[in-house]
Amino acid sequence: QAVRLPQDAASRFASPPRLLRTIGACMRHAIAKGLLVLFANRREHVVATAEEHAGHNAALALSDACRLVSGAGADIPVFAEGLSSAGIADPNEVPAVVASLASACRLLASARSVASSPARSPGIEATPSGRPREQRRLAVDNDEEWFANEDNYFLPLVLLIVGGAFVVVFLFETFWLKSTLFATLRRICSRHAVKVRRRADGVMERISSRGKLAPDEVHLNATSEPGPAPFTSKDCERFWQELWQIVREEFYQGKALAVTDAREVVGFSRRNFAGLEEAGVAKVSLERGGKAEGRVVVRVRTVEDTSAGDFTAKASVDFHPLDVEVVFEPGEQHKVLSVSLVPTNNDWSPTRWFHLVASPVSGDAILGGPHIAAAHEQSRHVRVFILQDDIFPGRMPVDKFKSKHVDGWVLWYYVKSRIASRGSKFWYALAGYCYEPVHTVIVTPLTLRYTIDWAAHPSEGGSYSRIFMLAGVQAFSILLLRWGDVVQTRLRGRTGGVRMVHRRHLLSKLLLMEHTEQHEHLGSQWFYSALMNTELMVVKAYWQVFVLTQTAVGLFLVFVLIAIQATDSLTGFQVMGIVPAFGLIIAMACAGLEVSIRRGQAFKLLESRMDSETEWVSMFSWVAEHSRKLYNLCKPELAEITNRFNRSSKTFVSHHQKARDWTFDSTWVMKYVGEVAYCIILPWGAMRLLQSRLGLAQFTTGEFVVLTQVFLRFGRYMRRVSECMVSFQKGAVAILRVSELLRLPEQKTLLQYARRSLLADCPESEAGPSDEIVLSGVVFDVRSACRWGMGPLCDIRQRSDTELKIPLGKIVFVRGGTEAQRLTFVSLLAKVIQPTSGQVLVPPAEWPLLMPIASAAMPSSTVAEDFILNGATPEAAANLASILCLDPHMPHSKLPSGQAGLHALGRYLLQDPGIFIVVRPLSVLPQADRTKALLLLMAWCMGGGGHTLSMLLEREGLRDCGTSVGRSGRFAGSTPPRRTLVMAGEEIPSILPAGSICDVNLDEILEPSDHAETAEVESSVETPLNWAEVSAALEGNPVVRAQSEEERAALELVSELWVGAQHVRLA
Repeated sequence: QAVRLPQDAASRFASPPRLLRTIGACMRHAIAKGLLVLFANRREHVVATAEEHAGHNAALALSDACRLVSGAGADIPVFAEGLSSAGIADPNEVPAVVASLASACRLLASARSVASSPARSPGIEATPSGRPREQRRLAVDNDEEWFANEDNYFLPLVLLIVGGAFVVVFLFETFWLKSTLFATLRRICSRHAVKVRRRADGVMERISSRGKLAPDEVHLNATSEPGPAPFTSKDCERFWQELWQIVREEFYQGKALAVTDAREVVGFSRRNFAGLEEAGVAKVSLERGGKAEGRVVVRVRTVEDTSAGDFTAKASVDFHPLDVEVVFEPGEQHKVLSVSLVPTNNDWSPTRWFHLVASPVSGDAILGGPHIAAAHEQSRHVRVFILQDDIFPGRMPVDKFKSKHVDGWVLWYYVKSRIASRGSKFWYALAGYCYEPVHTVIVTPLTLRYTIDWAAHPSEGGSYSRIFMLAGVQAFSILLLRWGDVVQTRLRGRTGGVRMVHRRHLLSKLLLMEHTEQHEHLGSQWFYSALMNTELMVVKAYWQVFVLTQTAVGLFLVFVLIAIQATDSLTGFQVMGIVPAFGLIIAMACAGLEVSIRRGQAFKLLESRMDSETEWVSMFSWVAEHSRKLYNLCKPELAEITNRFNRSSKTFVSHHQKARDWTFDSTWVMKYVGEVAYCIILPWGAMRLLQSRLGLAQFTTGEFVVLTQVFLRFGRYMRRVSECMVSFQKGAVAILRVSELLRLPEQKTLLQYARRSLLADCPESEAGPSDEIVLSGVVFDVRSACRWGMGPLCDIRQRSDTELKIPLGKIVFVRGGTEAQRLTFVSLLAKVIQPTSGQVLVPPAEWPLLMPIASAAMPSSTVAEDFILNGATPEAAANLASILCLDPHMPHSKLPSGQAGLHALGRYLLQDPGIFIVVRPLSVLPQADRTKALLLLMAWCMGGGGHTLSMLLEREGLRDCGTSVGRSGRFAGSTPPRRTLVMAGEEIPSILPAGSICDVNLDEILEPSDHAETAEVESSVETPLNWAEVSAALEGNPVVRAQSEEERAALELVSELWVGAQHVRLA
């Protein structure tokens, strides 16, 4: 109305196709101008021709637009004059499109010569009316369909749609999903902002640096108080001299260290306590030593061990915090505390622990008793273990493992435990994953059908708005599909929530099991379970719950869509439309029955496959672990390794092929159902479509397209159902193998103590005397302890008429017997193994620790780091490495055998055990280091243990440590108690006084074995081997005594070879 245009012209301008055509002409003009700008910067001689040609094209395009607006036959000047006569001078008075069009018309009216000179451009020809016309112009006739003329406005339409879609996706991905899809683009866009921010930060730093110290001044202040320097060579020499002087005064001259404080001692009764999570309580006992006169108050509180990693028990989650004052009245010597434990009521979890800390409050007493070695702590710390009796997976009853449907039961309990562990994250992820069938089964087919039969059908009132509306529905569903995919990817927890959780569980179980349980399964089985079985549990069990649920939703929606097709408002209710649904239900039931029949055999084949795969993995892991030691194997031995691997590999391949064929054939049961259903519905739908076109039925093209797509989806979902069934069987086998490992008992000794503590307030009172170790009727049978054997350990049996008592505070030497018998005996003393029958009573306040010949150390750690982890301060760790002539920054894996022995000795001494048991500690050391090692062991026996050793290394003098050494024992007295040192496989040094030695001869204690072993000859490095004694020992051994003529001849041949070897040695 403002432009005063004719009514028909206004209606044409207002229609969407005409408006798009006008915008397209303006965009082509803008593109032409942009190309002119690009060419003008390069070649000036092309400017005139290009500008002239582009001007004609723009004039013609705008002339068409003006004729479209003002009516047929209107000229550019006429329309321009009409705009001027209408009084339109300000472009703000009219819409933006009309204002731009008016401005363009005025500009072109001033250049009439360009528009009326067709001869200046070869691409222009004149019409009978004299108006220039392009030879290859665009059709804008009213009778031509607008969507068929793509050059007029299809380009701007596509650009608008693509640009809008890009903007929507960018905003959706960046601000809603916060994904990494446009991370590179965001990084490029934010580069300038980062530069500006850095400049601003630099300015702020310069401003804030005013008034601060200069860098040199800061460096001087930081180094004004340097820390203590590590021991030099003179300090190390002085350390050994003073240590030898103190040891000599203590051991040889009988001068006990001065004890200036003889007060009573209050402390925990043992170093480690335990409680059952199912019982909900852990009992902790405290003891008071001395005359028990007066009133003593001790504060006891719980503290989380934050350095324990996965073993950390959290307050208010695993236990209720405790902070109480324990009061000892006059005459009281025992107190029992109860720490409440919180039942987790979820899946299996590893053993956790927390600390109990005791500190004095009032009374004439000091802290003592067993504690965790920590050089920087003055209070007493003990551990409280939280043990579980839960069975993996998901507290599954034991009788279910004996059921013939054990694969189904383990899947059921495992899935329940995983869902409970994941919580709401599982359901959100499952909802996001299940939107995919909604999009593919419901949204996409229905959108396609209604686009064909409704939006683009003239008889049904089809229009452009319906088409764009359905396209918008499809686009919105795509955004929902993307959102659901992001939700399930981030919340499903396949790696961080399941896979690595199981691997941490296996690692925790392997670390906390006792020595006997360690031999139940090979190390390669643990490695295989952590690497392969956990992967199968996640992919073939946990994730298949998502896949099966999505498949079930898809199949349900297939039937829903068939029902929608049968009751559609476009064609009305059709009985024939629900016939496919009944056919699908019958086919699914038959296929499910067939798969269930084949399930049992498939489970057995999968178990055989896993067993054979474990064998070659075991062989390969052994080679990988010992690859750096393979240089000492000869070529036939290397060939034998490859032959063994090939045999195990061949066995695995045969089992794999059997399991593969059976499971693969099982999947084709469902595949046949899906494919046959599609082959049936294709001709059935085509015949109904033909009847509809003949007027015999009501069946549209859209319904046929939807029906075929639905059955294609049905076939796909049936294949996924069969694959899920096979995957569940593989996952069940993996779960069973992992459950065998996780059901092994851990901390068995503590578990027995926790059960006894529920029956008695003070189970320590039943442990026997507190000043000696008692062995009575001890029998150890390797086969009964472990069916696979226990390495070098052997069977031993104590004489029935002897009872061995080993006093504490002595240096005990275990001699006699064979090397295997000695190792078994000290393992019983250290509680590494439990006797098959009989009793080994060790005072609960004493913590035995066994140091084997070749001890393990932390992986990828240095010498100083190992010392710090075992209780030393950084200063003491550096000084201990210096006095042992070790590089504190050297990884322990690079240490030679002698230095590795010293390193292990320092680590074990810092742990401060009550009873230190060592196996041949001196024979593996060089001659120069044996004296140092023996001196350290003797100093440790003085009662200070690792705590005192750390204190000695942190002080310049050693004499002022006497009081601390005296207080390190369990109870105060006139003479500080010593630690107990047990040495096996070493001769008694002549330098030790007789009063500090206890000799244990196994030949007098143990019964002779049924299978006599070759007598061993004890020797040391400094004493050469006596070949005559060895020959005589071999000749007198009953094992080599000939029992037949053949054996006698073989013995004579061995004797001749032995004599020849002696001559070779003499030569």
